[in-house]
Amino acid sequence: MPLVRSLLTETDNLVEVQGIKDQSTRAWENAATVTMTLKDSLDATVSGADGVSLTYLTGSNGVYQGTLEDGLTLTVGDSYTLEIDVDAGSDKIRKIKVKMLAKEDIV
Repeated sequence: MPLVRSLLTETDNLVEVQGIKDQSTRAWENAATVTMTLKDSLDATVSGADGVSLTYLTGSNGVYQGTLEDGLTLTVGDSYTLEIDVDAGSDKIRKIKVKMLAKEDIV
């Protein structure tokens, strides 16, 4: 994953997490509970982006998708952190943090 990803303002943002595996067995985790929370540069949760579920993509190997809705209040140029929590049961927990930069969707 790149160090900083773009977060488009005033549009839905599809988030996809790929390759979720059990670290000891290397088996794909296709039944995990995956959620995401978007935080601003002050570590405050963005309203409407707390505990958003990601759903397993049927037939994939450890791929989960979820959407950050277009109604989020984001400021162009501001930094955000997307925190993704994976819980595969039996104390198999993973936290992924991705730096995001809010941008306008200009074509």
